[in-house]
Amino acid sequence: MRSLVQSAILTTLIAFCEVGCIAQSNVYSLSVYAGGVSSSPILVVGSYPRQFAIWRSSYWTDTNGYTIFLVGNPERRIQPSDKQHVYTQVSVGSHSLSVPIPPIFLAVLVILAVLVLGLLLIALRYRSSAAGRLSVPSSRP
Repeated sequence: MRSLVQSAILTTLIAFCEVGCIAQSNVYSLSVYAGGVSSSPILVVGSYPRQFAIWRSSYWTDTNGYTIFLVGNPERRIQPSDKQHVYTQVSVGSHSLSVPIPPIFLAVLVILAVLVLGLLLIALRYRSSAAGRLSVPSSRP
């Protein structure tokens, strides 16, 4: 009986500790900076190799078109003539696609495409059902 009570208390404590533990949930909420490019996740679902992710990536270039490395270079600051390049990376499993537009524009384009596709499907269904009602069956004498 004593071991049953102890195991129940231990199980309850472990369950409460697991609920409050953030473990590695913050790993994907951080930005990654490498090679002058900063990437931060917008949406990450699943884990590799069955992962769907949308990342916002950006980098800075100077007037000559060279990438500016800001980490480890305290003398270099962003100048008014520098240009920031923002693009969106979409990855599905091991396949990845980079789109040279900010994530918000990509989201608007995807929503519009889904709405247009939905309206087309509704129109086709309505058209086929209307054509079925208008057809007059042929009668033989």
